[in-house]
Amino acid sequence: MPNLPKQLLALALFLFCGHLSVSAAQAAARFELSPTSGTIQTSGTSVTVTVNADGNQLKSASAVITFDAAKVTVTSANGTYFPTVNTDTTKTGEIVISGTLTIGDTVGVTGTGTLATLTIKPVSGATGSAAVAFRCSDTSSDDSNIITMVGANLLATTTQCSANVGGSYTFAATGGSSSTTTNVQCNLDCSDTATCASGLSCVSGKCRNPSCNTTTNCTCSGAAIAGAQGSSTLPASGSVGQTAFLIGSGVLFLISSVFLLNYAKRFSGQEEVVETDESS
Repeated sequence: MPNLPKQLLALALFLFCGHLSVSAAQAAARFELSPTSGTIQTSGTSVTVTVNADGNQLKSASAVITFDAAKVTVTSANGTYFPTVNTDTTKTGEIVISGTLTIGDTVGVTGTGTLATLTIKPVSGATGSAAVAFRCSDTSSDDSNIITMVGANLLATTTQCSANVGGSYTFAATGGSSSTTTNVQCNLDCSDTATCASGLSCVSGKCRNPSCNTTTNCTCSGAAIAGAQGSSTLPASGSVGQTAFLIGSGVLFLISSVFLLNYAKRFSGQEEVVETDESS
């Protein structure tokens, strides 16, 4: 079998090349969400958008992130991978985060870094799961891209786009954060009154006593109740002037009654004396 060594050598070379291809595909420049799964809390769950340059020097990167706006809201805070980061949220269900070098920089960013940090919150009543992905296609010019210092787009083909790693997230069973339950106690986070404990209402995202919703301990004092009703003090239950007037009137009536009673007795006595004189 004189050809066997050549066949084995060819097979070895084929496997080696295949290994290199797989390794190259796994290490391709890409965007990636971290974590890629988990539970979305009412208070908001943080997800990092990272950029992997795969050994290249990058001039800019633009991540076009899509999500179901009927289930979640997404906001972002700038990362430190690029010195300049801009965010565009003008399209429903989409957020565009673009990072660029400072004008005049001649050395691009390398390695792996944070483009931005997303805060994902559930829409009230959302159930099931929500996918967050990178819009990327070889036929689009305004989708996700990673640009090198020489102007090459590392996300220009379907294969390159497939290297991006999105995420899929579920919703907390109670619709609250890890510190809350369906019977959320006083001054803890809430999404609506139904999640608050009995007797409390959801006011500005916190479970509060509706009779004094400005207090954080849900204990109502007179001033707190007045504050909840929009006044600085409670309505007066009585008037000092009125009370003094009524007391004075009562005393006056009492004195008058005594005077009239004495007068009546004296007048009656005088009549008796006159009658006695006449009869004598």
